[in-house]
Amino acid sequence: MYMNNYTITDKVHVSLYARDLTNRAGWETSDPFAVVTLLEGTTTRILGKTEVIQNSLSPNWTKTFCLDYSLGRQTHFNVGVWDSSPRQGGKNKPMGSAVFEIGDVLGSPGSVKSKRLREGGILFVRVVKAQPTAGTLHVSSIRGLNLLNVEGGALFGGKSDPFFTITRKVIVRGEVTSIVVYRSDYCKNTLNPNWKGFEIGMDQLCDGDPNQPLLISVFDYEHSGRHTAMGTVDVSVSSLVGRGTATFSLRHRGKPAGAIEFLGGQINKAPLLSSSTYATPIAVPSSGFQAIKQPTFVDYISGGCEIHMCVAIDFTGSNGDPRVPGTLHYIHPDGRPNEYEKVLTSISSILMKYDSDKKIPVLGFGAKINGVLNNCFQCGPTQEAYGTNGVIDAYRSTLRSGLTLSGPTYFTDIIKSAASKATLDHVSCFW
Repeated sequence: MYMNNYTITDKVHVSLYARDLTNRAGWETSDPFAVVTLLEGTTTRILGKTEVIQNSLSPNWTKTFCLDYSLGRQTHFNVGVWDSSPRQGGKNKPMGSAVFEIGDVLGSPGSVKSKRLREGGILFVRVVKAQPTAGTLHVSSIRGLNLLNVEGGALFGGKSDPFFTITRKVIVRGEVTSIVVYRSDYCKNTLNPNWKGFEIGMDQLCDGDPNQPLLISVFDYEHSGRHTAMGTVDVSVSSLVGRGTATFSLRHRGKPAGAIEFLGGQINKAPLLSSSTYATPIAVPSSGFQAIKQPTFVDYISGGCEIHMCVAIDFTGSNGDPRVPGTLHYIHPDGRPNEYEKVLTSISSILMKYDSDKKIPVLGFGAKINGVLNNCFQCGPTQEAYGTNGVIDAYRSTLRSGLTLSGPTYFTDIIKSAASKATLDHVSCFW
């Protein structure tokens, strides 16, 4: 005996970055930050703001935002980008804004969607499922050892002001993109810096995979934003934890560039059950209890599953004579949608977000065409309709083609047709 106890809501992380923003700081370079506002009907709720990235028109913000998402419920949020301007008496200047919908982002390649800002530049949003059970990476402190001095050396007597970043790789539209997931403060005038410890979610850091490669990069901080590279090293979470002290040698242009040490690295596990969606099968036999994670829709999408939507429409006689007002297939002279058109629009507007090419096969069943019963036939003049409007046009043209509603209600041919369209890389979802 098994019992399922689950909700349909997932928690997702929203991360942001931008490219080629328009400068709003005059002779200097803007210091952009972003504000995320959840749009809930006629009300709004500010979720928070990112850190300020000084002197950059292509910022990579590390701050993420957690939102609830349910399939079928549209969740919109606004991202406003501002230039932090303490030099102008604290009056921040707008650099652009855009509204995103979580389902649209999840359905985009790599779960990344971009929008061009009216003021100039492109804003990118990435949405991934939160995995609280993956735990967090905790590091007590970090220090640099005999780092490479890129400040000018003995000739000028100065030393670098080092900080470091942690970067992960993600695939966006078939290309590998680097995303900064952590950025430390900088330590002034030292080659042996002591940075503060940090704690970061394993889902944000490496999708919960401790063996996923990460890049540690050390830079010399410059107020201009043109930070100078001091060295890099490839690591993974598994190489940072369980050792007390994990030391890594840095390289810069192929040569030794000092080292970086992570002290007290450990993964703090979260409770098994959390705000994510789980089914909890309960086994009655003496083997005891077993908690098994139940994959959700967002799990499949985040894992790279691609959906190919297919629509099947019931043209059996049980729908009533389409020439009679009040029946399900009746086409209103004033253009009002009938019951089938309402459902087609509602369903396709949700599922089509996750179909990358928006080309939808529209099939019909249960009608006689030229006097012959057909339980799987093409609706419309083409094999695939484009978008919701194309689906509606295919449906209407079929009703006007002179077919006769018949029966019985027989799904087998439709299911076989949908299954034949599925490949190893595409899952056909039909309605």
